Amino acid sequence: MPKPSYNISPLVLNELKKEVLKMALFPIRTKSDAGYLALLMKRMGIDNVSESTILRFLNQPENDHKFYLHTLDKFAIFCGKKDFDDFEKWTKNNQEFAFSFGQLPIKEKPIKSLINICVHQNQLKPLHEYTDQLNNLDIDSQLLLGFELYISLFNNKNSNLKFFKEFSHVKAVREGFFERCTDPDFKINGYAKGYEYYLQNTNPELGEKQLQDYVFGNCILLRHYFINRNYTQALKYSKPLYEYFELSEPMLNQLFIYPRMRYLAYELFYLRLKNNRDKLLNSVKQLLDYCRIHLKNWDYVEQRIAFSCVAEAFIHTRINEKYHDELKQVFIALLIGYSPDFLEHSLSYVLRYTDMNGIRTYKSMAGI
Repeated sequence: MPKPSYNISPLVLNELKKEVLKMALFPIRTKSDAGYLALLMKRMGIDNVSESTILRFLNQPENDHKFYLHTLDKFAIFCGKKDFDDFEKWTKNNQEFAFSFGQLPIKEKPIKSLINICVHQNQLKPLHEYTDQLNNLDIDSQLLLGFELYISLFNNKNSNLKFFKEFSHVKAVREGFFERCTDPDFKINGYAKGYEYYLQNTNPELGEKQLQDYVFGNCILLRHYFINRNYTQALKYSKPLYEYFELSEPMLNQLFIYPRMRYLAYELFYLRLKNNRDKLLNSVKQLLDYCRIHLKNWDYVEQRIAFSCVAEAFIHTRINEKYHDELKQVFIALLIGYSPDFLEHSLSYVLRYTDMNGIRTYKSMAGI
């Protein structure tokens, strides 16, 4: 078997472990979890990665086990790279961008980034100067910036409202923090207010980007308030979506898959709030039909997004479980890709492995 021909940086190995977890988007702690990941990798054409190899790779301390280079190649391919060498180059590029905002990968003695220091000391002018330069970040850089802002705001002992007010319309912050690093659990102090600022001056009639933001922001707040049983506020944010503005089919088709499926699925929240049982059941059937029709056009990630949005809406609106089973049948190819027994589990159980809502995996790795 081909062994590594050069020393492998522990930092790069650790980044590969984290990226595998981010791609899986579910925790891998048990043999069953590893089995689900092995099947997902096989579905992508990555064969012969055993459950024991996955568990050793993800859970053993650094230097406890040496891995063959071709094994690392397989994990790198799962993460969307050509091979492990390509992953190393990608990691280096990410580190260089993180250095720009003062993030240093020193494991033994964690050092606060400059973003963290500015947020905690309420010194926002340097942040304005920095973020105003970042107009066209790629997705990886958006995630790095967004999660660094997330951690800084999460740990901030002072009010975050000034930050939200001043930065909610800064392009790099909107894309990286509010959109890429959405926290469905709303754990940051003042987080809901942040999305209220985000929605200010958005007009769905002023083009595709404004429409995306309008639907996204209102859906995020509607979901939060409905799940937490603040029905007055939930109704407030459902009305802009389902009463004040009519979303035509061409407009709906302009939306990215996530805001589109949230919009369609969260209408069940609105109808539950309005106590309109007949329309609610009709919308359930229409939603299932929509998924059946469009399923063949969705790739793996899009199928997970669609399934998780609808499943979550079914669970929280307490829809009859026969529709849970019908939803699983619609997405049968997706679900048995994890395990043939997935169809026997409850929708809540399945959602733990298919959910792509927000940054829960990132938070778990950061100990949040």
